[in-house]
Amino acid sequence: ASTPGYDAIQQLPSFVYLETSVKVGSEVNYTTDLFTNVGNVILAHRDADVLKSDVEKIRQMEKDNALFEYKVKDAILKGPSSIFSYSRGGHRRTVSSDRPEMYW
Repeated sequence: ASTPGYDAIQQLPSFVYLETSVKVGSEVNYTTDLFTNVGNVILAHRDADVLKSDVEKIRQMEKDNALFEYKVKDAILKGPSSIFSYSRGGHRRTVSSDRPEMYW
């Protein structure tokens, strides 16, 4: 991943410090708790409105998934484990899925 969000954070008026182990090329997984976070940022400013605005900008980058640019990892796709057909209401469907219960 590259880190355009980190670059933007470092340009905020209230930016003080960024602590992260993520670098260009790092593998980044979805953050689920404090132990899986991708970094910490310290912000400080005399004007509370500036600080609030900067926090909102960071939160928006998180929502937009704009902190990083991702390179798609090559993967080998496996075929479905089941292929089946069923009829309902006069319509016939053929389903190919590893989770056929999702279609019932």
